[in-house]
Amino acid sequence: MKAKKIYNTKSNEPHNEAKIINGNPDGIININGTNHKFATTIYKNQKKRTWFVGQVSLVKDIVKYGKLPKEVKRSYDLILAQLITNDSIQVNQLMDNINRWVTSPVVNLCLATQAMEEGLHSESYSTMAEDIAKDTDYIYSLHQRDKELALKNSEVADMYNSLYNGECPSGEDFLIACGANQILEELVFPGGFAGMYLIGDYLPGSAELIREINGDETLSHVPLFKGIYRNALEEEFNNVIPDVVKDEITKMIIRMANAEKRWTKYVLKNITGSSDTAIDRLVERQANSVCKNLKLPLIYKVHKVSPLNDLLDKNLKGSEITSRTNFFTGNVTEYSKDTVEVDF
Repeated sequence: MKAKKIYNTKSNEPHNEAKIINGNPDGIININGTNHKFATTIYKNQKKRTWFVGQVSLVKDIVKYGKLPKEVKRSYDLILAQLITNDSIQVNQLMDNINRWVTSPVVNLCLATQAMEEGLHSESYSTMAEDIAKDTDYIYSLHQRDKELALKNSEVADMYNSLYNGECPSGEDFLIACGANQILEELVFPGGFAGMYLIGDYLPGSAELIREINGDETLSHVPLFKGIYRNALEEEFNNVIPDVVKDEITKMIIRMANAEKRWTKYVLKNITGSSDTAIDRLVERQANSVCKNLKLPLIYKVHKVSPLNDLLDKNLKGSEITSRTNFFTGNVTEYSKDTVEVDF
């Protein structure tokens, strides 16, 4: 693959013949003229979902945090510290490892918007650490004191650091990188989100911020990388998944599923509403969903839905239509949070 040019005056490639990778675009974004209509749909949904950290009140959380039961405070601090790492890695991954190789301008626009949203998520976690926990340094350096947190962060970092060896990745490398993104968004995040919802009665503002973050991930980021992967697979490989892609992504899914089970059981220990069985079913269901989106065989036996999956779905629906104060006019505005239906 060759990295895209920012502006290519020598391009004769029609906007409606754009390619996910290995294209020759002029660099001009033509939202409605693209053949990647899934990206246009997702971008419009990203705009509908625009929100700001200051729109969520954390007053109750600030008061309640100091009175939390020891086990609840422990879980909150650990989940927050791990989520901080996930989004920090993702901002750099999107801009440095993915977007530079994507040659569809409308997909570039979606990726830039996602990177902004990941930055907003990082701001949310930073606000939670500073305003609620009151000790930002403690939260941000917790991985230096907690071995399980350090191990979990290393698992995520290793998954990304193994990608793109060299300055000229192949189409297969790109598909594997898309798989890594899908794993992070759809497999690694949900356990932390579910944990925050479980302690939402104690800290309702934090749970509300997580609803908005979860909405971005599930309604925009997951379908975006599903579309990128599937379109690249069709354009470059005639919808035949190369064996190396199938093998590498399957290994990553299994490795991260095992890491997620271990970590979630550790972090939600003694939290009401969680159990080893519920966590296993949550993780395995999310892993199978990654497989479906990437057109891979299911890895795990299908069990009945975990109560933690139900918790995620319930809270996601709660974020779909939210009355907000318009940032500029001060008028109450309703933002649609409908699930994206995209044809690939």
